[in-house]
Amino acid sequence: MTFSVIFTFFIIFIFTSRLIIDTIHYRKKITIMAGMMISMVLGMMVGFTTGIITGILLTDYFFYSTIISAAVGIATGFIVGVPIGWLAIFDGILAGLMGGTMGAMIGAMMDSEYQEPLIKLTIILYIGTMMLLHNIIQRQIIKIQTVFSNPIVLTLLFLITIFTCNQAGPFVPNSEFTKVDGSEKNLVVTANDNIFLPDKIKVKAGEKLTITLDNIGKNEHDFEIINFEASNIETKSSQHHHKKENNQIHIHSLPGEKQAISFIPLTPGEYKYVCTIPGHAESGMIGSIEVTSGI
Repeated sequence: MTFSVIFTFFIIFIFTSRLIIDTIHYRKKITIMAGMMISMVLGMMVGFTTGIITGILLTDYFFYSTIISAAVGIATGFIVGVPIGWLAIFDGILAGLMGGTMGAMIGAMMDSEYQEPLIKLTIILYIGTMMLLHNIIQRQIIKIQTVFSNPIVLTLLFLITIFTCNQAGPFVPNSEFTKVDGSEKNLVVTANDNIFLPDKIKVKAGEKLTITLDNIGKNEHDFEIINFEASNIETKSSQHHHKKENNQIHIHSLPGEKQAISFIPLTPGEYKYVCTIPGHAESGMIGSIEVTSGI
């Protein structure tokens, strides 16, 4: 998980906690209808934003991303609704469930080229909605004035948010290449227990690539690209304990080891890579490599 994603979840926690605290503190001034609106908006937006992010990061695990985002949305709607009453609780739970499910579905279905813009747009939408909701609570419901009640201040903060999101680092882990020479690139794939990082790689056909498998986990792992066409395959000091076919992109690494393989991708397309140790792929050690035409 990238720093940008961790920081985003921290921002969501801060904004949501602040609004929940305000709702609890001023609960006697908040009507049932206003409380239902607050719980619905919070449950929906927190569930939806969490769903978009987890749906993209856990593309191959739609069930888990849905469960996580729906649970976060439901919990948020429930907590903010408790100070108001049962109607607010019920409204918040339903909104959280719907927002989390919808967000996870959209995130999982989104093409990789649109994932980064979608996450940034969702974060901007979430923060803008939270600022507006905070302003409504202060000015219309509990009728107090603070510096954050000023529309100019809110607009300035919102513009700063947009700028920050555009300048933020990647939300979706990308492959990071090191140039070796004019025609060769080196990529390190980290194997931890139950995960590959990165889990998405993009390369060009005809360009020589060296992949180093860095096993930082406690168990042995390997790396194999399925139904992949390549030439000039050269395994570098790989201690392999399983049978393999010729011309297969496959390297094996014991805990703490680094093993490497060089090859030239031939056929454009998208291919799946896995850890073939029994049970590891099922636990999440999978990824995809996209080979472009190189034009």
